[in-house]
Amino acid sequence: MRHFYRSHAYRHGLLALALALLLPLLAVAQTKEPYRLSGGNYTERYDAIAAWAADFASGQGAAPYQAATPSPVLPSQNKVFSSGTGSGVQKGSESIVLLATGSTDGQNAAAFDLLLDFSGTRAGILSLDWASVSNSTGNRKATFSIQANTGADGTFEELAGTTVEITNNDPTNGALTSIALPSAFDGKADARLRFFLITSSGGTTGSRPKMSLDNLVITSTPTEGEPGTTDPGTTAPAVALSKTSLPDFGQVEVGAVSAGQSFTVSGENLSGDITITPAAGFEIRVGDNAFACCAITLGPEEGSLASTTVEVRFAPGAAEAFTGSIEVSGGGDEAQAVAVTGTGIAALYPATLTSATVTEITTSSAVAGGTIASDGGSEVTARGVVWSTEVNPTTADSKTADGTGSGAFTSTISGLMHSTVYYVRAYATNAVGTVYGQERTFTTAAVQLAAEPTTAPEIAISEVTGASLLLTLSGGDGAKRLVLARQGAAVDASPADGTAYAANATFRQGQEVGTGNFVVYNGTGTEVEVTGLRGASEYHFAVFAYNDNDTEFAQNYLTTAVGRASATTPEAAGFVAFEENFNYAAGELLTDNGWAAHSGGSTNAIAVASEGLSYEGYPSSGIGNSASFTASGQDVNRSFEAIGPGTPVYASFLVNVATASSGGDYFLHLGPSSLGTTFRNRVYVRASSEGKVQFGISGSGSEQAYTTTEYNVNTTYLLVTKYVFDETGTTATLYVNPAGTEPAAGQAELAEGADKSPSDIGTIALRQGSGSPVLTIDGIRVATDYSLLLGVEACQAPATPTVAAQGMELTVTNPAEGTVSYQWYLNGTAIEGATGISYTATEAGSYSVIALAGECSSEASAAQEVTVTGIQDKLLKKGVAVYPVPATDRLRIQAGETGQGTATIRLYDLLGRQVLTRQARTSGELDIVLEVRSLRRGTYVLVVETPQGFITRKVMLQ
Repeated sequence: MRHFYRSHAYRHGLLALALALLLPLLAVAQTKEPYRLSGGNYTERYDAIAAWAADFASGQGAAPYQAATPSPVLPSQNKVFSSGTGSGVQKGSESIVLLATGSTDGQNAAAFDLLLDFSGTRAGILSLDWASVSNSTGNRKATFSIQANTGADGTFEELAGTTVEITNNDPTNGALTSIALPSAFDGKADARLRFFLITSSGGTTGSRPKMSLDNLVITSTPTEGEPGTTDPGTTAPAVALSKTSLPDFGQVEVGAVSAGQSFTVSGENLSGDITITPAAGFEIRVGDNAFACCAITLGPEEGSLASTTVEVRFAPGAAEAFTGSIEVSGGGDEAQAVAVTGTGIAALYPATLTSATVTEITTSSAVAGGTIASDGGSEVTARGVVWSTEVNPTTADSKTADGTGSGAFTSTISGLMHSTVYYVRAYATNAVGTVYGQERTFTTAAVQLAAEPTTAPEIAISEVTGASLLLTLSGGDGAKRLVLARQGAAVDASPADGTAYAANATFRQGQEVGTGNFVVYNGTGTEVEVTGLRGASEYHFAVFAYNDNDTEFAQNYLTTAVGRASATTPEAAGFVAFEENFNYAAGELLTDNGWAAHSGGSTNAIAVASEGLSYEGYPSSGIGNSASFTASGQDVNRSFEAIGPGTPVYASFLVNVATASSGGDYFLHLGPSSLGTTFRNRVYVRASSEGKVQFGISGSGSEQAYTTTEYNVNTTYLLVTKYVFDETGTTATLYVNPAGTEPAAGQAELAEGADKSPSDIGTIALRQGSGSPVLTIDGIRVATDYSLLLGVEACQAPATPTVAAQGMELTVTNPAEGTVSYQWYLNGTAIEGATGISYTATEAGSYSVIALAGECSSEASAAQEVTVTGIQDKLLKKGVAVYPVPATDRLRIQAGETGQGTATIRLYDLLGRQVLTRQARTSGELDIVLEVRSLRRGTYVLVVETPQGFITRKVMLQ
């Protein structure tokens, strides 16, 4: 933008002479000098602000500006110039910008001052354009105003009508027009205007908005009879434009119009109307009037034209480039112009095409095509035909791609089904989009089925193992045979004539026919080994004879006579599939000792550490060395004999974690025989608190379950995982420091759907991910049986005891066969010496018992509640209510006639362990709520002792 200094001709001469003398000094620094209104109205468009120096020290037009000083505290952010999110005064794009920052409302303000000299003049009005500018994120607010130094001792007072509130990230703009300047400015040589932005209330978070100012105009009139020393008493007209050019309007089709752009025009001391004339190919308007290609006239009021927005749009009448200017003239000022450009382009239309008649129809193919008569004004970039068995096919269906351009083309359609109705149409794509020709319909030729066999083949089963068996096929008069297999029930589906089926000898991997029937063989052979079976499972097989004349879709199956057989696999023997004790030299890489890198190359390659880890009772404890993870990098894997669906896969290892990230990452996982990216049974670790970690488990990584218990860093732990997978889904379980017998539940568990179930498990991998922990790992084992994994001999647990109570005498009523002992418990604590088949209670509480056979133990008996002489043994019944049943978060207990005193409430699990206790005062009635949300879901025994008796109930939590 530029300054406008308006006066008589002789004044221009004096000004030019003064500038010539001062120019060398201005290049270094400028003395702060008020702008003298006696020389004409002040107009600033900030078009040279980019060259202004800090603190307004130099630059064309910077002389009358000055950094603001606090008065008395605000403004507090007055740096000239700041940038970005820095508070103070900033340079905009041909504008000046204010930014006040801070989260506290009213605490900070940014400002700058404009120095004015009204000697010999009366103060007139002020006008400017403003716009809020978004600043980072948030919705906090700021308030702008203009102040004048008209208060006592030159203090600043706010000008009426100048307050504007703005909100961050809510772009708004507007204008302050014809703001009356204070009469105290009349003749004032040291007038000062302060442009002030303060943090204000409103909004909840984030940053404050910026305030951009532009097109500033300040007017005055000469004091009657008192012209200034350099002013003969008149003021020249001044017309101000906000822009001298508009951005290029780009390419617009002939007959269409572009989006609008705008500029503003304003003026003071005008002697007549302002005329705005558009360039050829452009239209203009003011306000809500219609766009027009003719001139617009704006009439000033009392010589002033308030800032008026002129909208411009490009409406080309020809396909050519347009360059011109929107002329602004009249009002007594020199003519000015706003440059505009744009390019008209020829209108584009969809291509015009027709679909060819379909010919050369066979059982599986046909010939179609089309003709593109017109490209619609833009190149055809794709063409062909689309087809479907549904009407109105599109390019989202099957299609051909037959080159580009206009004219006729031919398309060959293949892969069709015989005896099927198809719909086809041509398509063409140009700059406008894709269009289609008319729809054609055709039916593929029928296939003559081969002759149907008359005699069914027979099937024999041999070499049955826990995971496989051999089928021998014989007889029948068909050229080929198809075998279906089903688990648990007879094959209940038949193949369809004219259909080919994909076979796979691994059960469940072949094509499924009906539900649960899988194709395990299809061909001319006589034997097939079926694999992927499960131990102790019944399998049924059916063999169908068929002929197909070696012709597609000619299959003719004999389904009225079928060869059938079945067999039950023996229970598969458990086995140890893998063991790794890192019995290699310290410093060697795992990739030099049978492990293969599958990710991370050789970055931070996993090496053998100098000492192994130890854990008492673990069979792979203290053997050889160990492996160390130090940072993100190489991932390695080892394969082992594949374990199929339905067989649990147990993995155990020793781990000592030094550090872990709070976000966690997995460091060990299993995978199928062909690893790829099918990572299953992932084991995680994450930092939880100072010096503590938690371990976690995941099936496929989409979500994780972590232990609630925290574990110490730099401590060796035994981790065991159990991964169960089959066609119904998967379950991954994690145990930490488990006992020799498999626990009923793990410390963490996660189930996933059947879509996450792998074909088998045959790989174990060590991983150093982006959030890799620093740890040592050792003693890795993989097995199909928990006892084999931990080297513990499996045992047959005795039956769970049933207990009868006769007074204080407790007796097991179902003694187990063989050498069995017992252990009695009171409130979950073993009673020393109480190992017989019966026990006499000596105190009140919850009693249970387990049966022992060698190292094996039964489940605990149901708890028996016993009250002893000296304790009120009356069973309370009146007003007793325990609810809800089942309970989830809270359990409410109510009873009447409980007496005066203290009631004790206890909750026991079925092992007799006390898991919760409360005491409450009772004054004849009891009403208490127990918080039970933290307890495991299951069955518990509630015992309430009151001064007048007791209550006992079984309660269920779920």
